[in-house]
Amino acid sequence: MRLTDVSRRWGHRPGYIRTLYWMWARIYDLTIGWDRAYRANARMMVEATVEAGDRVLDVGVGTALLAEYGSPIAAEYVGVDISAAMLGRAAHKIVTDEMANVALRWARADTLPFDDDLFDVVVSSFMLPHVERRERTAVLAEMSRVLKPGGRLGLFLARGEVAPLFPTRQELEHHLADAGYVNPRIEDRDDVYRVVVATKPDAPG
Repeated sequence: MRLTDVSRRWGHRPGYIRTLYWMWARIYDLTIGWDRAYRANARMMVEATVEAGDRVLDVGVGTALLAEYGSPIAAEYVGVDISAAMLGRAAHKIVTDEMANVALRWARADTLPFDDDLFDVVVSSFMLPHVERRERTAVLAEMSRVLKPGGRLGLFLARGEVAPLFPTRQELEHHLADAGYVNPRIEDRDDVYRVVVATKPDAPG
């Protein structure tokens, strides 16, 4: 069975994900380091969502790749992940790169341990595919819950039209609308990657 088949069958289970990223944590940055388009598009997504002084939440922080780009802009940057191994690598990078405004904690994407309306921005890179399709709207709604009214969501993904593990443009549009986001901008880049920016509506009145 190919890895893509394994991921398609088991990739939504938290235990599988923790095991996968425990094995991958030490070489994760090396595996993506050769792909300049990956890093360039991740950086573009962050710079399209994060503004000076923002409080940012990174869901599925991994090895803190997005934090490399977001923490110099943000006032406060919080990263969460279910993989202790990835959090360990992120913690090492934060110390090495002196990202003093970055905090890390273990958390699931579907039950974020934060108050409502707390963050200006929520970003996430390649986390959503590990959520079962029927639960993706709920996870996006949970991200919206912790966003301030008018807050911004940024997602970095691959195109579902290319790799079936990922959501298609139509699926993303439905998930975002059902989760209550407005003004979605979905941009396909370098034939593979997809950058998504959307907004939580302002509070009424």
